[in-house]
Amino acid sequence: MKTSNKMTAPKTIFLTSSIIDTLPDIVTHFERPAKGLSLAFISTASEVEGGMRSWIYDDLSFFHNLGFFAFQYTITDKNESQVREDLKLVDIIFVAGGNVFYLLDKIHKSGFSTIAREHVNQGKIYIGESSGSLVAAPDLTIAHREEALEKVPGMTDFTGMGLVDFTVFPHWGSLKNKDFYLAHRMVKSYEMGHKIILLTDKQYVFVKGDWIKILEAPQKSPQPEQPLI
Repeated sequence: MKTSNKMTAPKTIFLTSSIIDTLPDIVTHFERPAKGLSLAFISTASEVEGGMRSWIYDDLSFFHNLGFFAFQYTITDKNESQVREDLKLVDIIFVAGGNVFYLLDKIHKSGFSTIAREHVNQGKIYIGESSGSLVAAPDLTIAHREEALEKVPGMTDFTGMGLVDFTVFPHWGSLKNKDFYLAHRMVKSYEMGHKIILLTDKQYVFVKGDWIKILEAPQKSPQPEQPLI
């Protein structure tokens, strides 16, 4: 299956529902060992979520345990030049899950989509998890959810980063998302005719150059659930 976007260097993108369930398999596709790679852990989407946000700390610890030099970072209240300077030396940009529309709003305000495209065009790695996978799409209109939009009242621009030419629907098959998917998201997306990939927590999309693969990681123990996206 080919993507239509043309990049100046072979792009490397991994889109997931759950990074803890897939990362050990993802790193087998790296051209360099994971140990010592620098990784910007973008936690912006979680800033409006209540509770302990345990998945953020679990994910960050997991990167550290696999040998990544990972640091937490937010694009909130930053401009494009700040983000470019802060992330210019990182090998990997990882965008974690949370409220997808809050994240998208901060992407628009910070110019992060330009930075992410530059990063990918240089042959560096982008990894998305849940909302971080959704925002890689060209447009997020089909991800519309009133509850999530309450965090960004008045939002009307749902343009995604366009790193890929399809939309990932994460957490497919999870009981927590079942009613929302079947009653709303699938109905809306069917009517609009977008190119969609449904991902379980064990699956991920691997994009390399003009090709994409949908892969499944080996089974492992259940992890803390993320919020609805």
